[in-house]
Amino acid sequence: MTDSSTVPDMGNLALNDDLLGDADMSAWDALPPPLILPVPTMMDSFQTVNILAPLVRCSKLPFRHLCSLYETHVTYTPMMLAPEFSRSQIARTSDFTTSSDERGVFWMEPRHAGLTRETIHPEDRVAKTYHVSPNHTRLPPTPEPPTKQSVLVRGAVIAQFASPNAASLADAAELISPYVDGIDLNCGCPQKWAYQEGIGCALLRKPELVRDMVRCVKDRMGWNWPVSVKIRVDPDLKCVTTFTGRDAPDDRLTDTLVKSALSAGVSHITIHGRTRHQASTEPVDLDAIKFAVECAKGEVPCVANGDLWELSDATRMREVTGVKGVMAARGLLAK
Repeated sequence: MTDSSTVPDMGNLALNDDLLGDADMSAWDALPPPLILPVPTMMDSFQTVNILAPLVRCSKLPFRHLCSLYETHVTYTPMMLAPEFSRSQIARTSDFTTSSDERGVFWMEPRHAGLTRETIHPEDRVAKTYHVSPNHTRLPPTPEPPTKQSVLVRGAVIAQFASPNAASLADAAELISPYVDGIDLNCGCPQKWAYQEGIGCALLRKPELVRDMVRCVKDRMGWNWPVSVKIRVDPDLKCVTTFTGRDAPDDRLTDTLVKSALSAGVSHITIHGRTRHQASTEPVDLDAIKFAVECAKGEVPCVANGDLWELSDATRMREVTGVKGVMAARGLLAK
C-alpha cells in the first residue's frame, strides 16, 4: 500500500492567486470544514448518493480520483483477495494505492427539512473509521452552497475484498484500515474461478459464513467500523438451485442472506440486479432489488447496482427500488 500525491486535482486550480481576486479567495477561505461521515450515515442523511462500483483493473486510484471530481460521493477499490493481501507485501503494494486528495468534497442536500450539520446526531458527526486524513486541498465545485440547506460533506473510499474465510478478511481489514473508510465483502463476483474458490457468488449460498465474516471483522475493528456486503439477486426468490442443478425449496434465500448480514451488524448492503448466471447484456431486475431492500426493513441503507448509463436510469432505480444510493460501473467508464 502506498500513498501517492501525484494525482492532479482540477478543482484546486481555483486557488491560483493569479486567476482570482481577493473577494473570490475570501469566499473559498470562509468555507466550513466538510463533514466526515460513515457511508451509511451519509446515505441516511442526504439525497442522491452516487457510488463508483468496484471495477476489475479500473477503479484504482486515478479513476477513483477522476470520478470524485464529478459528484461521485463514494468510490470502491477493485475486488482484492483477502488471503493474498493479508500475507503478501507485494500484493498490498500492487493492489492498493491512495492519496490524501482522492476523496471529493461535495455540497449535498439533506433528505429531511431542518437537517443541518448541527442537527446530525453527534455520534454520526464523528467519522467511525480508522482513516485519519492528512491535510488535503480538495474543494467543492463552488464556494457558494447551491441551496440554503446544502451541507459540505467529504467523500469516502471503501476497500472491497473477497475471502473464503473470516480470519483472512479480518487481517486484511486491519491492514488497510488506516487508509479507507470501511470494507466491503464481495458476495457477487460471478466468475467461474471465484465460485470454485468459494468466494464471490459462492457466498450467496453460505449466509452463516457471511455472518461469521462480518462479525469477525467487527470483533477485530470495533462494532462501529463500517463493513458492508455486495450481493446478487437470487435466480428464484422462492427457491434455490441445488448441486444437482434442480430448483428446490430452501431457506437459504435472498432474505436469509440479508437477515444474516443484518444480525452480524453489517453497515449497508449493495444489491446487483442480476443473478450469477446472467450476462451483463441482460437487463437488471428492479423488482428483485426491491425485494432485497424490503428484506432489510430499513435497518441499514441499501444500494442498487446495474445498468446505470444516464442520470434518468439512476432516478428511476431510486424510485422503483427504494434504495438510498446507486452504484454505477460501466456507465462511468463509458462517460
